Amino acid sequence: MTTLLFLLGGIIGALLVAFAYMTLAANAVANHQDRVMSLPLIGPDLDAFLRALHGAAGACVVEGNAVEVFQNGDEIFPPMLAAIRESQSTIHFSTYVYWAGAVPREFAQALAEAAQRGVMVRLVLDSKGTEPMPRELVNQMRHASCKITWFRRMQWFDWMKYNQRTHRRLLIVDGKIGFTGGVGIADEWTGHAQSPSHWRDTNVRLTGPIVGWSLGATRNEGLGPNSICSAPNLRRAPTRPEAPTTLEARKRFSDQRRPPDQKAIGERIS
Repeated sequence: MTTLLFLLGGIIGALLVAFAYMTLAANAVANHQDRVMSLPLIGPDLDAFLRALHGAAGACVVEGNAVEVFQNGDEIFPPMLAAIRESQSTIHFSTYVYWAGAVPREFAQALAEAAQRGVMVRLVLDSKGTEPMPRELVNQMRHASCKITWFRRMQWFDWMKYNQRTHRRLLIVDGKIGFTGGVGIADEWTGHAQSPSHWRDTNVRLTGPIVGWSLGATRNEGLGPNSICSAPNLRRAPTRPEAPTTLEARKRFSDQRRPPDQKAIGERIS
């Protein structure tokens, strides 16, 4: 009896030690991420802002882009679905939230139909954020030849990384059109934020060299470099974009801050 109690006490003690270690280790990783991702306060100096933006985004400011802003599901979902249905060569889609409901079914149907007509469809779905996703939607897309990659599933040998999720919402069609923002693929985002059960959010539609930089973001999410090269219509962004000089950037920044009448007066004087 004494031996049994001793053994039981040892097991309980080992479990407590393991729990304490896992808690301390997870907190240490989270604190390290906070230190890495935190940025110092940026004053009104434009040069400092551009340097901070470059460092945080990992890419230079590139000109020649067009941005169209959509607010809430009634505006966000239709252009995304239209781009998928009009796709001709490739679709790259990465999302954290993909749940159950009418909107998820509509996206699965559109992606499956695109794959069936010969479009290469690749998806990266976060294994945690997509837990409510019905298995039938996954099977529907896979049977249509969509390639689905699960981001960071729970595995015993790298459990420390499980909480490091991908919160990207990125849709790139034919290497020419990109969508990004905060919307998830769920019915909660439908409507126009008319009630607490209809969530508000903002998305943008991108065209121009920025689409190339956005597509490059999928390389570290499981699609791999081959998926980048397989977008034949990709408008390649310059490897070293020609950034505006300090004087040019400062003038643009100043023009944007001045009221229209002062700007006009300044142009007439110059």
